[in-house]
Amino acid sequence: MPSLKDHLEHFFDRIWAKHDREAIFELAEFESTIEGLGHQKMTTLEEFAQFRDALFELLEDVHVCVDKSIESGDWISALCSVTARCRRTGEPVAMSGNLWCRIVDGKLTHGYNHFDFISLFGVLGLLPRDTFERCMRGESLAETTGTPTHQMT
Repeated sequence: MPSLKDHLEHFFDRIWAKHDREAIFELAEFESTIEGLGHQKMTTLEEFAQFRDALFELLEDVHVCVDKSIESGDWISALCSVTARCRRTGEPVAMSGNLWCRIVDGKLTHGYNHFDFISLFGVLGLLPRDTFERCMRGESLAETTGTPTHQMT
């Protein structure tokens, strides 16, 4: 019998590494919202699919690795590392994050995500690389950047 970690790794492999958008609808059946992937809660699998599509506009060769996990009943908490390449430059990028999800009968039913998108966007050239440090000093990026340092084309 597959563990929750096995199910989660299969989900990541199909959706991210194998670019299988339809796997979202096959391997998930959300009973509530998907949180932590932007400011708005996602209430449908199609919203998550659109998030995935948008990320693939920026990244290629995406791989998600479950580095550590804890299972309790039908819940799993996973510390993950993500590696990819910037679609524009081909340079390698990486980020880490944590998620809590519930898996029932092999399908993800709840998702709470906390990934370091600020650092990822810095590496992609969409934000200054020192965004976190500047914000910790109380600097406003809105006042200091004006226009993006790089335009994605």
